[in-house]
Amino acid sequence: MKLKLSVLVTLFALAVCPATADTVVWGNGSGWTMGGSLNRYAKEINRIYFRGDSVEVRGTSCTSACNLVLFLSDRVCTEPQVRWSFHMTSVAGLGIPMWKSEQERVDKLYQQAFSAYPGLWEWYRDNARDKYLPTTLTGQQMHDTFGVNLCPDQ
Repeated sequence: MKLKLSVLVTLFALAVCPATADTVVWGNGSGWTMGGSLNRYAKEINRIYFRGDSVEVRGTSCTSACNLVLFLSDRVCTEPQVRWSFHMTSVAGLGIPMWKSEQERVDKLYQQAFSAYPGLWEWYRDNARDKYLPTTLTGQQMHDTFGVNLCPDQ
């Protein structure tokens, strides 16, 4: 019985702990930088997190729900020229404000995503959370102001 249990524990560990971690590039044409459904991004980030992968945000932008990649904290980096765009979360992206209870849930999600970067949640809350049009920071500003890692040169 002990042998079977140790085999099961080993198989479980192999299933949840990746043998090697990869670097995933989110950039122009990757389908992951233009924003969209929070649920879609949350599922992809969860998959990346549990595989142990890192994400490099490269190219021109990381818009809206793409910002949830910051959940990965030290496993995410940005190029200096990437434009990080933040704005009000709305119903189906239509600019219709969410119900208060739903907005509170989304606020908690963003607070968690931004928790590794001192001051980022407060900046978002004060400068972008209630605005339909995006407020933008460059990757360099994200690094200088909040400590987001810069990607190594390619």
